Amino acid sequence: MVLLISWCRDEGQLSARNLEKWAYRWHDLGLHTYAAAEAFLEDWRLKNDRYGRILRIFGWDRRPSDSEKGYMDTWADKGITTEMIRAAYDEMTGCIGRFNWAYLNKILLNWAAEGIKTPRQAKERSRTAGPQKPESAETAILRDMAEKRAAREKLLAARLEELRRASPAFTENERALRLCASRVARGQGEARTDAEQEREELLAQRTAILRTLGRPESWLEDKPDCPLCGDRGYVGTRKCQCLLKALEQVGEPVPAGG
Repeated sequence: MVLLISWCRDEGQLSARNLEKWAYRWHDLGLHTYAAAEAFLEDWRLKNDRYGRILRIFGWDRRPSDSEKGYMDTWADKGITTEMIRAAYDEMTGCIGRFNWAYLNKILLNWAAEGIKTPRQAKERSRTAGPQKPESAETAILRDMAEKRAAREKLLAARLEELRRASPAFTENERALRLCASRVARGQGEARTDAEQEREELLAQRTAILRTLGRPESWLEDKPDCPLCGDRGYVGTRKCQCLLKALEQVGEPVPAGG
């Protein structure tokens, strides 16, 4: 019951009615022991961490809807990595200039069916897929943005790997920050406040470690040209001001309201 109450609280469903509903659901799932419930919760936490990593690829920091979870669970079942999801996201925005779950899902499932497992293979497929439509100004701009994001991600990954090799203290701090971020995402009330305070302390420790290694505090910061969309061109389903400005500069007509 303690585990069930904690889970309902983390899911924002802490009420007598929801407790009763989920108690029956857990019974139907065969969660009759503490160990079984704990294993279920561990799987649930791993899934939520994965959902969060995927949504951050799209520039979102929120909980997914049930339908969005369905898409992401399908990708996990097929062994589709976040690296491939990022590549498919770039392919989608380059093709249609906006976010669409069904379109993204189609790209990923087609790649999986064709045995495409790396971004390099996906690029090669695009090059050999036959004659393409002339590239629009928006597609070109979004492709340039995607290439800039990829270059920044590659640089940050290289810097992280360098720090991990140079400092066991940094590696331990990085692990603690990951766990803390998970607690912040799940926590509510005082538990969330405590986790946020712990995160600030860990970030201060990381700054001290960077200083010891002769690196500036901002060395691991991702600095997009546009902080509004993170160089994705879109905020949600609307064109970002940076994309509208870039289209205007190349003489592309922009509809009223973006």
